[in-house]
Amino acid sequence: MVPNFFVWCQLGTSSQRGRAELGGPVGEWGVRSNMGGRTPGLIALFDVDGTLTAPRKVVTLEMLEFMHKLREVVTVGVVGGSDLVKISEQLGKAVITDYDYVFSENGLVAHKNGELIGSQSLKQFLGDDKLKEFINFTLHYIADLDIPIKRQA
Repeated sequence: MVPNFFVWCQLGTSSQRGRAELGGPVGEWGVRSNMGGRTPGLIALFDVDGTLTAPRKVVTLEMLEFMHKLREVVTVGVVGGSDLVKISEQLGKAVITDYDYVFSENGLVAHKNGELIGSQSLKQFLGDDKLKEFINFTLHYIADLDIPIKRQA
């Protein structure tokens, strides 16, 4: 599954203008740059589930080839809600070196060029008391929602 979209970005001054283009329907992907290398200052971030892969599935060879070509033109990162183990199962064991940036656990764990650059957890950030207060508030709020009964067609 390859997302069908088109991105065009132009950066820099008129004397040093660069352009990166990608897009097209499945089977017609084109990635090119008129700068003869990576476009500085441009990053392409992709969600894992539902964008790079079908939800909770393994990436296709076609998508891997596209992402490899794209990385020659721009900085590429992937973002997923799952932990790094699950993202590695979907995108490959070398995921942290196959992409410039990998943000797992909804961005709480960050890798750049294969190196861990940051890690955070709600429990560490908020502390036990504030986390408990947040969870209790959220559960109470959800419990009080007036949700209409879903009808079957």
